[in-house]
Amino acid sequence: MYLYYQTPYYRKSLNSFCTRLLSFCMNSKYLSLLQTQVYTYGQGLFYFVTTNTMQMNTGIKQLIDSTDYEGLKLMLAQDPKLANEAIPYDEINTTVAHPLHRICDGVFSNTYTDEQALVMAKIFVTYGARINGNEMITEKDTPLIAACSLYADKVALYYIEQGAELNHPGCYGGTALHWAAWCGRPGVVEKLVQAGAAINQVSIKYHSTPLIWAMNALKENTGKNIEQFVTCIDILINSGADKTIPDADGEIFFDYLNDEQSGLKDLLN
Repeated sequence: MYLYYQTPYYRKSLNSFCTRLLSFCMNSKYLSLLQTQVYTYGQGLFYFVTTNTMQMNTGIKQLIDSTDYEGLKLMLAQDPKLANEAIPYDEINTTVAHPLHRICDGVFSNTYTDEQALVMAKIFVTYGARINGNEMITEKDTPLIAACSLYADKVALYYIEQGAELNHPGCYGGTALHWAAWCGRPGVVEKLVQAGAAINQVSIKYHSTPLIWAMNALKENTGKNIEQFVTCIDILINSGADKTIPDADGEIFFDYLNDEQSGLKDLLN
């Protein structure tokens, strides 16, 4: 809460930040994010300004979607806790996720570029965003897994550099490496392997390694950007991925190679 005093002749802020905050919000789209009570005293007015948390969370999402870097900095400086407050996807889908996750959604939906998402991720981290989000819950995605699965490659590389947990089992029990392999992101796969990601960890639902996820993705995407999936497979194999670990159906890497219809063997030769 901030106390602000204004007279007809001058303004005096009892909180140095409040002058900037109030001036900014009184003349912008962010006014609705504040709750203001006004009291008269003599010739002046007292403003008691408090933030509306629910609206602030929605406001943060609006700032992200519009890539309003300065608005984000101002709002996070005013309330750093927002750097870790869960945000709904939108007004219809109210499922909440950590801001570092939500930033990646916009890349996937083409709301903004991977480069713009990276700038915003750095802003949030500067103001205290936890690189692994809040609680790390089995089969719930961390921000890194979100970046790997939502084609936010530059953001994923940044999260890795910031020390994100590499082997957390997210959706379906897949790790960041599983999802980067499934989505055909060779640059991210290579960075994860170099950073020490568990190359042979099996997912929970399908009991399969990142190598098998990459093979399945290649089958699903035959004729469509297949080179990126082949590159992921090459990286994993050259980095020591175990080709003999069976998946939930008992199939191993070589079983996929014997699939005549997919032509996988020719692609990998």
